[in-house]
Amino acid sequence: MEKVYYIGLDIAKNVFQVFLADKKGRALANRKLTRKQLILFFANLPPCMVGIEACGTAHHWARTLIELGHEAKLIQPIRVKAFLGHHNKTDAADDKAICKALMHPGTRFVTVKTIGQQVMKHYLSRRERLVRNRTELINQTRSFLSECGISLKKSRNQFEHNFTAVISAYWEKFSDDFIRILEDNYSEYLAIQKKFLIWTGISKGSVCVTH
Repeated sequence: MEKVYYIGLDIAKNVFQVFLADKKGRALANRKLTRKQLILFFANLPPCMVGIEACGTAHHWARTLIELGHEAKLIQPIRVKAFLGHHNKTDAADDKAICKALMHPGTRFVTVKTIGQQVMKHYLSRRERLVRNRTELINQTRSFLSECGISLKKSRNQFEHNFTAVISAYWEKFSDDFIRILEDNYSEYLAIQKKFLIWTGISKGSVCVTH
């Protein structure tokens, strides 16, 4: 077989499709490989440029191929779709479209992330989710109190500082169930806030991720 210069790799959980092309982009082969076969295939292949659609596990496979000596390029799905033409979306059609996108001079590639960068991205995402959960809980609690004629300032700091005072002030006025709801909400708030402070420290670099 002629020297392979470009490869379009369609990744999956167990079975992978690879489209091989020469320096001029002419098709050399289209193969289906298992996970084990894929690693062995690229380990024995001279260095070439490999295009991968930027989807789930793409960064992992890009790092793996780079370690094997290849040049891995991640391509946005919308760019790959442009080269599918009128073909149905199948593994065999996808890998060919990926290879075409890879060779196109106008294609912009997605930067391959290190494991450390992906971990930090997860940290930031987790922190944002905690902020949303905290805000939702505060708003629900304020709404519940307002329905009972109790006004609590919107500020998160005011919510935290005045909440116990509100419970104490209305301890005897409302039922045990009312007080229990407030106590549960406040306990949930404190738990969220504790996690938030932990994840904030991580996102600021208090935990070092080097890989």
